[in-house]
Amino acid sequence: MKRILICADDMVVESLLVVVVEHMGHETDTLRFTPHDAPVAGDLLLVDPTAPHAVAWARALRHLDPAIPVVAVGLSPVDPDSLGFAPTTVIPKPFSLDELRDAVEQSLRRR
Repeated sequence: MKRILICADDMVVESLLVVVVEHMGHETDTLRFTPHDAPVAGDLLLVDPTAPHAVAWARALRHLDPAIPVVAVGLSPVDPDSLGFAPTTVIPKPFSLDELRDAVEQSLRRR
């Protein structure tokens, strides 16, 4: 079981991500505050880059662990390089649950 950190701007999207990741057998933590408020560590960051503090979380976690995979969901048509962090994988909306599961598992295997 891996610890997946989730940062999304929409509670429905966040809930969906939590359900899917937990169904995969992983533990989840939702990130709703700034990284300075609650420093955490995890095995993967699942992030909607439009969420408040998303970029700050990605940068802070990469500072603590440069190898942490970052899966960005919903990027379209934004250029990932313009974010200030490099996602390991990008899943543009709309995406299927299978695409989400595959991206999480593949990113964890690369770690």
